[in-house]
Amino acid sequence: MLLNRDHNRKSVALPGFSLAEFILYLGIATTVILVATDVVFRLMATKNKQESLEEVTQNGRLAFERIMLSIRNASSVTIPAKGTTSSILGLTWNGVSTTYSLSGGILLLKEGTQATTTLTTPDVTIQALEFRNVSATGAPAIIRVRIGVSSTNPSGDPDVTGGQEYVGTATVRSKP
Repeated sequence: MLLNRDHNRKSVALPGFSLAEFILYLGIATTVILVATDVVFRLMATKNKQESLEEVTQNGRLAFERIMLSIRNASSVTIPAKGTTSSILGLTWNGVSTTYSLSGGILLLKEGTQATTTLTTPDVTIQALEFRNVSATGAPAIIRVRIGVSSTNPSGDPDVTGGQEYVGTATVRSKP
């Protein structure tokens, strides 16, 4: 009779999860966390690349526009000579000599007796600096400028690479 009495007892469902439900929920949560982590890392990489390109663009554009304006405002070009190419640009404006040059990937400016100043930040490297005097004899100086700028990227991070090249021609506005 004991068996009958135990057999008549109703089983009561306890609140909670079964092992199968727990494993299923754990798998879903893990997948969501992994996807969210991947999205965050991709966003960070995109942000780093964008910042690097902005730095390259700002430095390159500033340097290029500054050089082009200096050429236009100059009274004469001392370096490079007509028909030659140089990595140094020498100008004279109102009796003051101005020189643009490259040292260790940094663009330098020397005006008159003032100290040499840098025109680019350490976050970028000037890969190419070329000035070509394409003017004809007896004509105002015409200088073709080419500047290649890239990200310094000391860590070697492939997300932070990038570069731009700026090319243009400027004419000295006053005759020598």
